Amino acid sequence: MRRPSLIARLLTRLLQGFVVLCLIGGFLDLVYPPIAAAKLWLVRNIPPPPVTAAPGSVEDVIRMRVLPYRYLPSLGRVLTTFEAPGLHINANGMRSNGTPPPVSPRATGYVLGSSQAFGFNIRDEQTLSAHLEHALQDVRIENYSGLNKSLPETVMRWQELTQQASKPDFVVIVDGMISLSRDCFMQQDQQDEKRSTIFGYLYDTFRSKKGETVYHCQSENGAEQAVAHAVYQVQSAIEYGRRQKTPFLLVIPPYPWVSGLNTSNLAAEVTTPQHRQMMESVYARLFEKLQALNAPELVDLSRVLPADQPYMLDKGGHLSGNGNRILAAGIADVIKARQW
Repeated sequence: MRRPSLIARLLTRLLQGFVVLCLIGGFLDLVYPPIAAAKLWLVRNIPPPPVTAAPGSVEDVIRMRVLPYRYLPSLGRVLTTFEAPGLHINANGMRSNGTPPPVSPRATGYVLGSSQAFGFNIRDEQTLSAHLEHALQDVRIENYSGLNKSLPETVMRWQELTQQASKPDFVVIVDGMISLSRDCFMQQDQQDEKRSTIFGYLYDTFRSKKGETVYHCQSENGAEQAVAHAVYQVQSAIEYGRRQKTPFLLVIPPYPWVSGLNTSNLAAEVTTPQHRQMMESVYARLFEKLQALNAPELVDLSRVLPADQPYMLDKGGHLSGNGNRILAAGIADVIKARQW
């Protein structure tokens, strides 16, 4: 019997090796998603050990677990009933302010927005709405903010709330600039699909070690488009608010990309000096465009925080209790000046 040639034997070995690699890859593709999901669950649901921290400081935090929600078209995820130490949400998505509301309030105001307004990773009594209610004293503040909410979703939430009950006396929208952050974020190159397999995970790991990060806002055209999109959303929100005949403020809160803020505790989170410079440039351009709108409802409090200490918990711009207290005082001053 004639023996196979060397080339034939080599090709056979290569084919066998390829089949083995495919089998291994298929097995890893099956086990990687549940392992990744289990790791994410552990991170989100296992609280860290208690840390003694000064009340209201950047160390005074709680670990937010995965919160229940209902999904509504155009509104996204609306939070529902949840009870835990320091975090209480009712069935309509209103978060507690940590203390009983005023018995006979002269007015009721809504706080709407994304996770900055909601109070991400801080207790009920340290949120913006809690400090605002304390600053106004005889006014009830209801916090209907959510997580990862764009400005259009926040506006639609306002509409939904007014359809459910009587209109509030005033509304405070805190614009977290979620859309701008998304528009300026790393170009995905279909990363979502790749991350579902082990090969996508290895690709991401290798890519991150190479430092290969591309942002939409690195180009002049990309930055201009992102800013234009953010300005358009602000204009649309102001136009909607004016049609409601309800006094409202659209507050621009502090962001970590505002130059001059104390972000010394975020040094490990900021990627590169080039990235920070890019984001500072984009936000400076945005503030210039917003100022040109000359809208009295638009209140820029992005520089309200003093530089004596850090007030931000992370590069997402979430504020500590002390940071929210200062921001609430600035908002309360505007409300009092307008005699709402």
